[in-house]
Amino acid sequence: MERLLDDLLASGSDNFRTIELPRSSTHSHETSHHGVIFMVSKGALTLRYGIREPVRITSNYMAVVPAHTLFKIEVETVTRMTVVFIRKESASLETPLWSAIIGRAKLDGHITSLPVEGTLWHLIEQIENYRKIGINISEIYRCKIDEFMLLLKALYSESDIVNFLNPLAANHIDFKDFVMYNYSRVHNVEEFARLAGCSVSTFKRRFAEHFPIPAYQWIQVQRSKLILQDLANNILTLKQISDKHGFTSPSHLNRFCKRYFGTSPSVMRKEFDRAEKSDREKHRE
Repeated sequence: MERLLDDLLASGSDNFRTIELPRSSTHSHETSHHGVIFMVSKGALTLRYGIREPVRITSNYMAVVPAHTLFKIEVETVTRMTVVFIRKESASLETPLWSAIIGRAKLDGHITSLPVEGTLWHLIEQIENYRKIGINISEIYRCKIDEFMLLLKALYSESDIVNFLNPLAANHIDFKDFVMYNYSRVHNVEEFARLAGCSVSTFKRRFAEHFPIPAYQWIQVQRSKLILQDLANNILTLKQISDKHGFTSPSHLNRFCKRYFGTSPSVMRKEFDRAEKSDREKHRE
């Protein structure tokens, strides 16, 4: 079953697929270029990804995971769920509503679960019946995605839909803007990938599409600039600077500074102090 879920998410080859997960199992996967909705018809599981607060999804509830997202499922009891792929070309609700969803796009906060209305289960049952009798026309299932999205719009309030589908909007945040707004919050590629909610390999690939140097090198350069600012400001102690920028100890910070600046942070701070005193004396003259 682990392999089935992995293959299913990697390929996105099916618009709807119902699977069963064993009790007390744990599954870590990354979605493909499609967002997915997990509809739980039996059992209970906990879903977590990125820096969002995890959510417990019980029978007759559903939750969304955006595209290119590394997520983890912890199953409590035998759980049956339907995986619904939200393809880019079919995820367009009416423009004002989708604009409202994108307008609230964020990477933190809670994952919102939503109770599954009976009409949606009827649609899933119809799709499963099609499969049982051997209907394999892909166009039919693509149309069913549109029907699924239209039913969401018809069955739930606008605020419910905006909160529920908000994770999908995270894929519409420009990646380069995301990097520029958040680099000061992380210390390495692994933390940046976790913040973006994707695997390290996916983060590196997306980074290479927008920046001319590797992610690790770029992050270290930005880190050195932030450290330089803190040393010049002379507000934080060296221990506080070390902790702030994710070093294991002041000696680790010392090695970093010697590598990037050619000297120790204590020497740099003294040089900044001398330069500041010299400027003050010049202004007195």
